[in-house]
Amino acid sequence: MVAGGQGGSTLSGRIDPRITRTTQAFEQAIVELASERPVSQISVAELADRAGVTRATFYNRYSTPLALLIQVRDADLDRGHRLEDERAATRLRSCCA
Repeated sequence: MVAGGQGGSTLSGRIDPRITRTTQAFEQAIVELASERPVSQISVAELADRAGVTRATFYNRYSTPLALLIQVRDADLDRGHRLEDERAATRLRSCCA
């Protein structure tokens, strides 16, 4: 899976870079727009325009701007939990080594 949670075409077992760029563009666009106003006021057309892709591409990946924002939030929480687990493991190794 790509950082944003979308799978995609692979090249030699790797995620197609275009899919990664598109996912990142959508993630950045929803965070920027949601910082400006409530997500209920963000249109798919505006989100796609900010991300530099088509509305059809948005609908191929997500159902609503809110669904995208929730996905971004969940991925961020997962990253935070992984970092905290790594820090705890490092502290445990250093105190018990």
